[in-house]
Amino acid sequence: MRFKKLDLYCERVDSSFWSEPVNALTNILIFLAGVYGLKASKNLSVCREATQIKWCSYLAMVTGVGSFLFHTFANTLTMWLDILPITLFQIFSINFFLQFCVGVKLVPRSLFLIVFVTLSLHLKSDAYVEYFNGSLMYAPSLVTLLGLGIISKVRDMKDVSIHLFASVVIFTCAITARSYDMAICEHFPLGTHFAWHSLNGVLIFILLRAMILHVTKKN
Repeated sequence: MRFKKLDLYCERVDSSFWSEPVNALTNILIFLAGVYGLKASKNLSVCREATQIKWCSYLAMVTGVGSFLFHTFANTLTMWLDILPITLFQIFSINFFLQFCVGVKLVPRSLFLIVFVTLSLHLKSDAYVEYFNGSLMYAPSLVTLLGLGIISKVRDMKDVSIHLFASVVIFTCAITARSYDMAICEHFPLGTHFAWHSLNGVLIFILLRAMILHVTKKN
């Protein structure tokens, strides 16, 4: 089976494997963030929180690999290898904060996540691609992180709130970089998508650290 070749980013100039070297290699930061989470979670006592942190860490590592494959092979198959892991990471990480920091019960938590995923996928549709270079699909994540930060601040979870507010700033910068990739391509042939990867690596590190600090303080 042959998959359709894709050319979606400024750095790519042809369909060859190594046409996006910077976009591809910056995924190492996402992978390393997952490695950090996995290593740090081993020092936690066995509990549901620690298990979820490990799942988030594995998903971060898979996200790094999937995105690397997408920016090297760049076809319709590897596109989903890029999208699915990061979507699952968002679901698992948001679920962690909702369940263990906010204390939302299973049913309302599940309903929220269903709405979250549905809205994110809807904003990925062709109708919204022209807006912010297709980055609108990440708006629900940004709003959710801000909401979680506010709630954790109100509940006096200082470590968690600081990290969540920091993640909002980092993610805003990351989305901005992703949005301007093609817009500045004529003047900056490398584009800015590499900054999206780099900042996401920092973002994932911050979120995993927030989870770990919450569990450490709780115990």
